Amino acid sequence: MFDWENQNIIQKNKLNSHVNIIPFADENNTNYLEVGLSPWYKLLNGEWNFYFTKSPLVGPDDFLSESIDKKSWEKINVPSCWQLEGYDKPHYTDEAYPFPVDPPFVPDENPCGYYRREFKINSKWIDRNTIITFEGVDSAFYLWINGEKVGYSQGSRMTAEFDISAYLKEGINQLAVKVIKWSDGSYLEDQDMWWLSGIFRNVYLYSLPKIYLADYEVISSLDDSYQDGKLEVKLKFFNSFKKLVSKNTVKVKLLDQKNKTVWISAEEKFEIAAESDKKIEIKTIIDKPVKWTAETPALYKLLIIFDSELNKEKEYISSSLGFRRVELKDGNISVNGKKIMFKGVNRHDFDAETGRTVSLDLMESDIITMKKHNINAVRTSHYPNDPRFYDLCDYYGLYVIDEADIETHGFMFTTNTGELSNNPDWEEAYLDRLKRMVERDKNHPSIIIWSLGNESGFGCNHKVMAEWLRNRDQTRLIHYEPDRKQEIVDFNGPMYSSVEEIVKKAEEKDYQKPLILCEYAHAMGNGPGGLQDYWDAFYNYERLQGGFIWDWIDQGLLKKENNRQYYAYGGDYGDYPNDRNFNLNGLLFPDRTPSPACLEYKKVLEPVKFEAEDLTKGEIWLINRYDFKDLNNLNFFWKILVDGHIEKSSQFEVKDIKAGQRKLLQIELDDLERFKDSEIVLEINCLLAESKKWADAGHEIAFEQFILKNKKRNHNNKTASKLEVLEGENKIKIEGDEFYYQFSLLNGELEKSIYKNKELFNKEPEFNIWRAPIDNDEPYEEKWKKLNLDKSIQKLKSIKVKEKSEDKVVVEKIIKVGVPVYSLTILVNFDYLIYADGEIEVNLSGKPEGDWPVLPRIGLKIELDSSFKNLKWYGLGPGESYYDSKNAARIGIYKSEVAKMHTPYIFPQENGNRTDTRWLSVYNNNGLGLFITSEKRFNFSIHDYSIKSLERAKHQDQIIRGDKTYLQLDYKQQPLGSASCGPSAAEELKADDFDFSFSFKVNSSNIIAFNKLY
Repeated sequence: MFDWENQNIIQKNKLNSHVNIIPFADENNTNYLEVGLSPWYKLLNGEWNFYFTKSPLVGPDDFLSESIDKKSWEKINVPSCWQLEGYDKPHYTDEAYPFPVDPPFVPDENPCGYYRREFKINSKWIDRNTIITFEGVDSAFYLWINGEKVGYSQGSRMTAEFDISAYLKEGINQLAVKVIKWSDGSYLEDQDMWWLSGIFRNVYLYSLPKIYLADYEVISSLDDSYQDGKLEVKLKFFNSFKKLVSKNTVKVKLLDQKNKTVWISAEEKFEIAAESDKKIEIKTIIDKPVKWTAETPALYKLLIIFDSELNKEKEYISSSLGFRRVELKDGNISVNGKKIMFKGVNRHDFDAETGRTVSLDLMESDIITMKKHNINAVRTSHYPNDPRFYDLCDYYGLYVIDEADIETHGFMFTTNTGELSNNPDWEEAYLDRLKRMVERDKNHPSIIIWSLGNESGFGCNHKVMAEWLRNRDQTRLIHYEPDRKQEIVDFNGPMYSSVEEIVKKAEEKDYQKPLILCEYAHAMGNGPGGLQDYWDAFYNYERLQGGFIWDWIDQGLLKKENNRQYYAYGGDYGDYPNDRNFNLNGLLFPDRTPSPACLEYKKVLEPVKFEAEDLTKGEIWLINRYDFKDLNNLNFFWKILVDGHIEKSSQFEVKDIKAGQRKLLQIELDDLERFKDSEIVLEINCLLAESKKWADAGHEIAFEQFILKNKKRNHNNKTASKLEVLEGENKIKIEGDEFYYQFSLLNGELEKSIYKNKELFNKEPEFNIWRAPIDNDEPYEEKWKKLNLDKSIQKLKSIKVKEKSEDKVVVEKIIKVGVPVYSLTILVNFDYLIYADGEIEVNLSGKPEGDWPVLPRIGLKIELDSSFKNLKWYGLGPGESYYDSKNAARIGIYKSEVAKMHTPYIFPQENGNRTDTRWLSVYNNNGLGLFITSEKRFNFSIHDYSIKSLERAKHQDQIIRGDKTYLQLDYKQQPLGSASCGPSAAEELKADDFDFSFSFKVNSSNIIAFNKLY
């Protein structure tokens, strides 16, 4: 039996997991984030020699020789994923294993990468202990030094270390690594992500003295009054000499945020027996330390100073620590005695170009973006992330659920979803992954919850893991979602529960545990919708404490082929089986541009809220939703908008509103009645007063708008011209000053819409119920297409001049809209009201007949000439918005170009809608175009491609653009929801009777002057 097909062999000769113990030689240069400052650290990243085979049983003959045949070996970057370096191919599955499920066995065709490189060791290192560290290797690997086998490891997302001191020589040394794609460990690594292989995280050496600090644990909590700090430092030393060493000393320093010494311990003197451990514990009380929270991430520096009579120099080891206390209190998860709200995301280590190889800069960028969008928590789904990520979470302030590298989701396709989890033969493999995570990450204050893994059923192995963890660490809580009865976990952490379900749970009288949604609001494609409903519930019920949206970034890989460049998803590499674009479910696009959903999430998470009390008096409630901070570090402004234009603005002062408190504000409003027939909006903005680590002063934290007065719409059609109506030759022609409109009596179409010899409509406004399905239409799309909703057919029932005078003509058209095969119809009545100034008002009413499903949309689609490239509108903007996702949009006047109204969801789908529009102007470069209004606020989208072109495209570069301008005016659209992996929209678009109207005016000269009339 091969090692990689034996669940009982998870390592050979690998060191126990521990925290970072890289020593420094100088007390003044001990930055744990800059290990390159240490003379005892050597990074091995870079270009390595590489040889690729399709089986671990076949390899190069010169793999372990002193030199290699450079003609047969190639080069590869380390770290990297070899599928993105030109070997093998990426493979995406969400749930299924891409190989037969026959644990612990894997396919014979099992790609293997052979790595070689040289490194140099000087004389100072030879007399010490040298450790080699692999921070991430997928999936299993063997290690050789100078031709001698050192050991074996599996567990892809956890650090693997080997003591290679006995294999080294002074000068040039040969390092050889054999990496195997599939192993029995792969059965535990079936997470929703690309299958990628190789040495994908850092590789480095570090050197320790013969007597060294082997591990240490820092417990920095608070007393029962949450005032004073309780600091406990547990040190474990190892003596690699074959004799007792009697003279050893250690002391510990604590430095504050200004690098000033807060406390220094007495010097501990001790002896260590030959080839043995020695444990030392140092405890103290720190008087009123600055406490760590995600809002106030106050870090102290811990400095360990160690000296031994047989070591040549002192060793300095440093790390950060934060004083904080995590516990269940009064039925809630609390930090430092206060209930917190988890405003979280799930995050994969992912880069569109390098896969799971993620740079420090990119990790820092992720965290800064999270902080800017009011996110305070991250779940490392579904494995321990790069070690440096946790340092950044400590520094910037994020609550972390650290998750073990265990997921066996593919067993859902077998008869036993918990086959491995409930099999004692796999206990050690499960336990090893938990232990290695905990021992590596135990000193991070940001980690407040440990997770036993994800979607692996529930069984005896989880119970063993939880028991070990409770004995090992009492300072954090335990999570595991499939423990549905909460037998071993500290809180209820379900996935994708609807708002109704979590409210029902929260209202149970005997329910005492907190509920945090470990996954919710699936951000796949255009969506999710309904975020505000969740957060209203979270704040309305004491036991509900937020959740973690799925997920952070679209996992689209940048693919370049045949002069094409696009973001690839499942199946784009010929990978089978695959789950297509199911990995495109992030708040960020693959290039890390925030999506509309990210902006919406920021809005609903705002830590400062404004609620109306009495708008006529300018009374507004200001609510501080921070868990710990007051609002003194924020600036507040207000402004009055009249029909979208700023009329007045001012700053107001807010003082001493503590966390969780509210205050009634009085905004001094002028007499607003002088603005007759205008819409008046009050906007309040909350900005950072001073720069933070993650944002400059002036960054907007929160905003709100209140409509103080609605606009009254006036019909002003006074004109000196008169209308003429000509009927005959199967035509109805209405003429006015410099314009005419012509209807066909044969098919009812508005054939001509001419103004100053320019055709306004390429094709008449057409009733439309179809949209290019979004990912969250998943529960509906199959039925929609089965019922041929995308192939609706219209039948003219009648057309006539219903009313005519010198200044107004009414043309009535009645059509019946149906679908092939089925007896589903909508009787639609069009009234075209044509006024003497050229305005056309289209009034529609409809009556669906038959058993219609939920509809995609109800509205009009209009084809315009491609020269109509510009637009301006008054309504919600500037970005897209939908019925259940429009909190981040704000009322204003916006100007854009048609080409810029597209939202580039990686898998093309309905996008770019704007809600609550008051008026819209679409025009060419000469100012000629249409000015559109409605009795009711309306939706619109406008693109340089058709719905059919959008729907046919599978990638962005396949959308056919440019022949026309396509305008969609909607009465309503089906809300977004989260149904790609969660609940459908709370309010669906039912096929009920409807009526709506749109007015089209010719816009002919000065666009700005014309728009100011409205």
